[in-house]
Amino acid sequence: GARPTEQARPIFIKEKLVQNERIVSTGGGGGQILFLDQTSLTIAPNSEVLLDKYVYDPEADSGEMTVTVLKGAMRFVGGRISKTSPAVIKTPTATIGIRCGMGNVSVRDGADTLYMHVAGFSSTITSGDQELTITREGGLASIGANGNLEYLGVADSDFIANAFRLGAQGRAAGRGGARGSSGGTSSGGAERTAPSG
Repeated sequence: GARPTEQARPIFIKEKLVQNERIVSTGGGGGQILFLDQTSLTIAPNSEVLLDKYVYDPEADSGEMTVTVLKGAMRFVGGRISKTSPAVIKTPTATIGIRCGMGNVSVRDGADTLYMHVAGFSSTITSGDQELTITREGGLASIGANGNLEYLGVADSDFIANAFRLGAQGRAAGRGGARGSSGGTSSGGAERTAPSG
């Protein structure tokens, strides 16, 4: 972990992290971060994550959260914050808002992003002027290095079981791991809309 004004250091159990802290895992590393609202981030080996913003008011049971995945893979499990407003995960090519849910995000070689909505209410992915909302469990999307956003359908059980490991290793886990139509429709668990504002 590297705080904004400090050198990188090993992170140990129960150690407190701060805003804008950069977490880097080695090939044999990784770990889990548990936040006050019970949100958890599981960081895979060979990954780099930036804790952009975390604000939580336990009395109001609300707050804001933004995390950037710069490379590698991370599993997000939403806590109390995501029940009232989307938790935001950023990558080099996309912004993902997760409501009451769980998702896997991986940033592979070339900075393209693969995202799977594992469970929960919804995940809304924005890239440039494109927007895609996934509500179906196992719904899979790719966001290319050029920003092209594509819904790949619902991942099969083997892909879901291996998604975190494959993402962490940076393998090309593209269309072969998904089934279903590539066009997003509300009945298929994904809906394309033009961004508002």
